[in-house]
Amino acid sequence: MDFVKRHKLLSIFLQILIISIIYLFLMAACQGLPDKINVTPTLNNSPVTKTPTPQKSATPTPQPTSQFQVDASELEGVSIEFWHTWGGDEEKTITTLIKDFNRSNEWGISVSGVYKGGADAMGDAVYNAINTGGFPEIVMGYPSQASYWNSARKLILDLDDYRTDPVWGLSTEEEEAYFPVFQLSAETPDQWGFPAQRTAYFLIYNKTWSKALGYKTAPQTPKEFEIQACEAHKANLNDEDDENDTKGGLIISTNYPASVGWIYAFGGDMVADENKGYQFNTSQVKGALTFLRSLYDDGCAWVSDSRPPVEEFSKREGLFISADLDTLNLLNTSMFIANSPDEWEVIPFPSSEKPVIEVYGPDFFILKSEPAKQLASWLFIKWLTLPENQAKLIAVTGKLPLQIEVLDSLDMGDLPQPDWQAVVDLMPYARAEPALPSWGVVRWAVGDATTQLFQWYFEADQIPSLTKLLHETAANLHKNYP
Repeated sequence: MDFVKRHKLLSIFLQILIISIIYLFLMAACQGLPDKINVTPTLNNSPVTKTPTPQKSATPTPQPTSQFQVDASELEGVSIEFWHTWGGDEEKTITTLIKDFNRSNEWGISVSGVYKGGADAMGDAVYNAINTGGFPEIVMGYPSQASYWNSARKLILDLDDYRTDPVWGLSTEEEEAYFPVFQLSAETPDQWGFPAQRTAYFLIYNKTWSKALGYKTAPQTPKEFEIQACEAHKANLNDEDDENDTKGGLIISTNYPASVGWIYAFGGDMVADENKGYQFNTSQVKGALTFLRSLYDDGCAWVSDSRPPVEEFSKREGLFISADLDTLNLLNTSMFIANSPDEWEVIPFPSSEKPVIEVYGPDFFILKSEPAKQLASWLFIKWLTLPENQAKLIAVTGKLPLQIEVLDSLDMGDLPQPDWQAVVDLMPYARAEPALPSWGVVRWAVGDATTQLFQWYFEADQIPSLTKLLHETAANLHKNYP
């Protein structure tokens, strides 16, 4: 074959080869490419396994631990005794509540309640039991009483430890449900207890008479109070009744809660910084006492021997009186007997800063025993102060709620005082009495000083000496208190 012929054959062969390659390429494109090309080699025909990516393990949430080291199973069958001061219908109610707790509590705790009379009888009973043995697990009393009991034997537990326990205590939501005045205050030492019952001290104002005198609203400040009180005195001075010429305005109470209310209204704080005793020799205390004595000297206030002076108030011998919750029923009865059409209302102590009502009352205390009994006692107290249980007690005692949610469980028609709600509405203005244990005796010194303030021989310029003497007396009483 010559060269030309060989060249032609080679050209034809190359053309056929190129056409074949193009054909194969086009066929592969029409069939599509595989989704994934596996380039991982296999050994011995074994399936390929993908190594998982290491994951960070979640940090376990720490479980709360109680400081009391008492297992719930140890509460089964625990019996505790509770001494209280609720008598009459109140005793029937607390007895029913105790039965409800014994029947329904999940731990199998059993409580027995014992009525021990009033506050003074309770104080003596607990003190004697501590000295002779046979004391209960839970008692009801005042901080000053608890301090006295503790002076005999160190048996009173600090319930703030239970209140703040991460397992058995109050949650943040439960603590914040209490009115601010009843919430935990870590700044108050040696209080030990947990609120059991509270009442309030406030003012009552004859708004019908005030409107007749030309005033549309209750006084908001001491100056407005003075103006209306003096106008009421002038009205009595100028009427046809000669017997009421020295009356009208404020009917003064020398009871210490009224004095405390006025001191608070003038911005006073009777407890010294860091709870180191009392401070009565201050400008605020002097201001409150000067204000009251000035009203008295001007005839715009007078002192009654009646406690409370509801009859005098019903006869318009006073535009204002100070009162507590128990006074409300007495006043309603007195107004009915006097056939008075006047309407009255509850108001706080007026202030240039913030109006005030004073609240006070007994606490629950737990006495040292076995850890399981102590915890069981706390669980009963915690249950008893639930809103629905408070509501049942308030229906017969007429005292204040500790939490606003109590109102949801109350039938207002069952309350003994029809004006109870008006006092509860003033709770944002509530301030507590001093929580120092010595207050149980110091408060009487405050009452004595107030009595001296309105003696015929006392002069207004003696007020600085009076507050100084009260300050020194309180310091001595506090220093020497058990």
